[in-house]
This record gives sequence, C-alpha cells and structure tokens, in this order.
Amino acid sequence: MNDNSFAAQMAYLEAANAQFPVMTLEVQQMLLDRYHEGANGLGSGITAMPSMHIAIAFL
Repeated sequence: MNDNSFAAQMAYLEAANAQFPVMTLEVQQMLLDRYHEGANGLGSGITAMPSMHIAIAFL
C-alpha cells in the first residue's frame, strides 16, 4: 500500500532540508529502516511515555 497522504508535507520538509538541516528527517528514516528490518530493542521505536498526559494516566 502506498499512502500519499503526507506527500505535500514531506516535499516541503525535503525542500527545507536542502536549505537548512531538518534533523527529524534522518530520525524518521532510521525508524522506518528499523521497522522494515523487524528490529526490536532500544532505539527501534517510539514511545508516548514522556508525555505528561500518558504519564499521569499511567501513574
């Protein structure tokens, strides 16, 4: 499945990256690569735990 829902936003970020480094693009690619590899472990995913609304609900 090829979802182009964010194609315009990604094009904008890529254009901005050509002018000034957008570090999140590199992190996004790293996470996507690890997902496709089926990697598990530290640094292979994201978590919502640092957010206050998740932490409060958890506690």
